[in-house]
Amino acid sequence: MSTIPLVSFSTPAQIAASVPHMVGYVPTDSVVIVCLNERSVVVTARFDAPPLELAHEAPEWALDGIITPVSQKAEVTGILVIGYDETGIAAARVIATSDLITDRVEVLEALGIDGVRWQGLACPDGCDGCDGIVDYGDPITAAFVANGSAASAVTRSDIEAQHTPVPIDLPDVDPSTTQAKRGWANILTGQWSPEDLAFVSAEPSPMVRDAFIIVYVGVGVKAMSDPLDDVEPDAVEWARSLPPLSQDTVVANLLGAAVAGNTPILWSAYANLMWRTGNGTPARIALENALAVDPEYRLALLTMRLVDAALPFDCDHLWVRS
Repeated sequence: MSTIPLVSFSTPAQIAASVPHMVGYVPTDSVVIVCLNERSVVVTARFDAPPLELAHEAPEWALDGIITPVSQKAEVTGILVIGYDETGIAAARVIATSDLITDRVEVLEALGIDGVRWQGLACPDGCDGCDGIVDYGDPITAAFVANGSAASAVTRSDIEAQHTPVPIDLPDVDPSTTQAKRGWANILTGQWSPEDLAFVSAEPSPMVRDAFIIVYVGVGVKAMSDPLDDVEPDAVEWARSLPPLSQDTVVANLLGAAVAGNTPILWSAYANLMWRTGNGTPARIALENALAVDPEYRLALLTMRLVDAALPFDCDHLWVRS
C-alpha cells in the first residue's frame, strides 16, 4: 500500500509557497480551496474565479462544488482559501467572510496572491507580517522536492499545450478483444502502432477497457477488493498479467497514445489514471478532449462528474489527494 508523504506548513508564507505543489502548477485567475481534517490535507481543489461582477457567487460555487461533496466522503474541520490574481482575490475575500461558508466550516486562513506577492485577506491593510513575497526557495519547497511532489512553475495553459491532440490516421479495423488486449499492452510499454490504437478504440468489449482501468493502477498491478463483480474474470486476470511499470512510465505512454489517437477511450483511460493519482487538472483537460470527440461518451461524462466534485479516489480506504 502506498502512502502520502507528509509535508508540514504553519505560516501564511509557507501556505503560499505550497499551493502550486498541491495543485500541480501555478494557478492564475483562480480560487484554491484546501480542505483539512485537523492537520491533514483531505483535498486540494481549484476552480476558475468568476468575473469581478459575479464574485458574490463564489461562496456558493465553493460550497456546492467542493466543500459539500468532499464533506460527504471525509471529515472536513477547516479550509484554507487562496485567491490568485484580481478576480481570484476578490472571490476568495468573499468566500472567507461569507456566512454561507463560515456557518458550515471554519476558514483557517485566507490569502491573496498577485504575481509574486501574497497578502492576508483577513488582515487590515498595513498590518505587520500579513504580506510578503512568495518564496519558492522556502524550505517548504525542499520538502515537496524531497518526496517527489514538487510542481514545475507552469500554468494551466502549459498543461493544456502538453495535452493538445496531434492525431494520426487510424486504420479501420473490425473489433477484436484479442487485438484490443494486445493494443493496451503495447500502449503501456510505448511500443504501440496505429493498428493498436485503432483496436483499443474500437472497444469490442467494455470488459477489456474496464479491467484495464480498474485493475491496472499506475504503479503496477493493483486489484481493488470489491468492485470487480461486473468485470469478467478472464479480463481481470489479463489486466493483472500486464507488466508492472513505474507510474511515470505509464502516464507518459498513455498520454502519448491519447495525443496521437485522440479517441474518447484513450483520453478517458489517461484521465482515470490522473484522477486516481490525484492530478485533477490533467484529468479534466483529458476529459474535455474526450468529450470534444464524443460529447456522449459515458465513461468520460462519469469521470468528469467525479473530477468536478473534487472527490478523491478511494481504493481499499486509501485516500489519494485530488
